[in-house]
Amino acid sequence: MPAPRNSMSTTETQQFIVQIVHDETGEIIYQSQPTYRRRAEKIEDGMGINLDHANYSTRIIPADA
Repeated sequence: MPAPRNSMSTTETQQFIVQIVHDETGEIIYQSQPTYRRRAEKIEDGMGINLDHANYSTRIIPADA
């Protein structure tokens, strides 16, 4: 029997953090609050618009990592 429509799977309830990392030093410049995967992806997309990609990168990690 399929799960009810309003139930969330584990991946939908797991929390993620978006980080901006300085590539040369590995220093975390910014870290978001824990949020759901899809919202974390949207945050990362927005960060990438004006990010200095030559020196910084973004990553999404599980909040419990």
